[in-house]
Amino acid sequence: MQVTLQHALAEDDLVTDARALQVTGPETAEMAVEFRDGVQALLDEIEGAYRPHISRAHTLHKGLCAELRTRQAPAQQALIILNGALAAYEITRRQRVEAAERERVRRETEAAIEEREAEAKAVEAVDPAMAEDIRTAPLEQFAMPGVPVPAVEQKAAGVAVTVPYVAELTDLAALVAFAHTHPEMLALVVAPNQAGLDLLVKQQGASFSIPGVKRVAGVAIVRRTRR
Repeated sequence: MQVTLQHALAEDDLVTDARALQVTGPETAEMAVEFRDGVQALLDEIEGAYRPHISRAHTLHKGLCAELRTRQAPAQQALIILNGALAAYEITRRQRVEAAERERVRRETEAAIEEREAEAKAVEAVDPAMAEDIRTAPLEQFAMPGVPVPAVEQKAAGVAVTVPYVAELTDLAALVAFAHTHPEMLALVVAPNQAGLDLLVKQQGASFSIPGVKRVAGVAIVRRTRR
């Protein structure tokens, strides 16, 4: 089955013919190989027709991009420096806001504990059981009005600074233990090392055996060989 450049005008026919050819034995496999050789020849012919034009366009594009980078370099460097300064300011500002909020919560918690203990002591001599109930009551019941916290710097006007927070692994064993005790979050917090598993499959072949993992066929690669 020969494939020529004229077939490029009927690409749908190529796809239809390829789908219609079912490889069920040596004879149809031979037909598929011949068809494949023709398709590859067509691809090479098309590549040869377009590649010189693409190469010239690429050379022009490469030169213009180099000139663009040279012209923009000082401004880009200044932008990086300014963005870094604004980002550092915003991160520091947020840290101060969070620290102030933690201090406010700490003070309110201490005040609630003192208030609860004061009420418990007030009735302890008369009713020890009531005093014990008071000491075990939720702190929210004894919360006092919030204590004002020191003001922090305002956000920089005219820019929006996005600070993405990410998780940093500090103890793998602790994370695995957490996942073990919270199976509903197992897939979320502990992902398999796909690259490592694939390497073991490649090294061990059919003898690969790890609980919870099985060896399956991936995408097959077909390449031309000598007959």
